[in-house]
Amino acid sequence: MDAILTATSELLPCPELLFRSCRRQLFPVGEPSHHRSGWPVTRPRSNRIIPIVEPRPRVSMEQTVQNDRSKAISRLWIWMGSLLGLVLLSEILGWFNDFTELTPAHDNVDLLLFCITGSVGLISGGIAVFVSKKMVVWRRVGITFSCVLLGLLAGFMISYNTANLIEGFLDFPPTNTRTYSALARISRAYQTHGKGESWHIQTMPLWSDLDITADDYNFMLAHRPDGDPSRNPDEISSKGYFCAQVTVQQAGSALRIMHAGTRKLPKGTVIICPP
Repeated sequence: MDAILTATSELLPCPELLFRSCRRQLFPVGEPSHHRSGWPVTRPRSNRIIPIVEPRPRVSMEQTVQNDRSKAISRLWIWMGSLLGLVLLSEILGWFNDFTELTPAHDNVDLLLFCITGSVGLISGGIAVFVSKKMVVWRRVGITFSCVLLGLLAGFMISYNTANLIEGFLDFPPTNTRTYSALARISRAYQTHGKGESWHIQTMPLWSDLDITADDYNFMLAHRPDGDPSRNPDEISSKGYFCAQVTVQQAGSALRIMHAGTRKLPKGTVIICPP
């Protein structure tokens, strides 16, 4: 009998292992818990992910003011950079502005240019006032004044060069334009000093103000007419004594001098007018 019990115990698993196996088969999912009756109860696991919201750090009043000031400065730099971009674009357009138009006058276009220039300056100043509203007063005044000046400069340069190119395209169609050389009589010449030193001549009877080289201006100083009573080196009275050798384009009644836009006339342009 003892031998039979021993053999049976070896074949049957331990009661504890048997209970665990049955519980694993009956309750395969979830974490076991115990009911009041003592029997294990399985609670199903949930697949929902509960987000963990971290509390926001408290920001001091001083740090808030500093952040607002940094944002304002960044916006001002963006706006001023945009205005400087317009100035750069106008310089690029100026390279294509290689002429000075004598006729027609385009007085209405000039009035429009002044209106555009003033509008850009006012808009620039208004943006500066709005963006810098949380800054101290003296900084707001300085920033606003700078933005107004930069806006006026950018507005004038971009509108002036753009208008000149449009006028030249409309007034001088390639199919109706002829080009020839001519002598333009000079009424007076003058020079400016400083960082932007330059030398100019003014033509007659159709008035225009053209840039010349320093060599041509020195030529006029060395050969100034006897009828010029003034010996001021900064101004020369010509009254038709000197002439400028220029290239002219004409389309109907429209007339313009080439190579005399934002650049100087070529060296050797000024001569004494032939009798």
